Amino acid sequence: MLAEPDQQDSPVGLDGVGSSNFMIQFFAETGWKATQTMNLWITGYDSSEEPKNKRSASTRNGHSSDEASPGAPADVEGKTAKMQRKQSSQEKRASLLIQNAIKCNNPESMEELNAYLKNTEKYKMDGTPLPLSGDITVLGLKPTTIASSGDEDGMSVEVRFPGKTPKKVAKAAGIARNRSGDYHKNTGIGYLNIVMAFGEVSLSCTYITGDSEVELQPSVEAGDPAN
Repeated sequence: MLAEPDQQDSPVGLDGVGSSNFMIQFFAETGWKATQTMNLWITGYDSSEEPKNKRSASTRNGHSSDEASPGAPADVEGKTAKMQRKQSSQEKRASLLIQNAIKCNNPESMEELNAYLKNTEKYKMDGTPLPLSGDITVLGLKPTTIASSGDEDGMSVEVRFPGKTPKKVAKAAGIARNRSGDYHKNTGIGYLNIVMAFGEVSLSCTYITGDSEVELQPSVEAGDPAN
């Protein structure tokens, strides 16, 4: 029996001393005896490399075991997309309601806006400015606040536009400067007015009820809008 491997190169490169000690321990612990001359090859693998069978199990279906379940990110992304669509829908509705009301053409538009503000913002219709956020746009411009109020004489809504000039807002709203130099428009059922309020351009619409003593009729405005 040969206690040493054949003189050919060992696959794992054991030196003579290392292989001899291993063989002595192997026979001593197992009690195994060879019946004829034999060659014994000792093989091994690098422990720093993951075995193929383990690696294939951890990467089954193309997903690493360290990665989160493929369903989890999809669920989060789905919920986020749903919330974004809902927010976008609310912003579009708010923009339309505010714009319809601020044009001062139909009192029903003001009532719809007031109902929306009460239901969504718990607004008390007391004239307190309500901050506007998101992608709300009115007449192609981005407002920062809205305020609404009403009593037995009528209803009023005001929207403020920071960083804009009265001329720009007047052009967007189709309001001409009158002979007094003011941006004012009589719509027949109410009137539009543009003034500066605390450094911001304020566009307001006031509807007059039928019980009011003030009788509004469409008037001829001097000049073109924003002139």
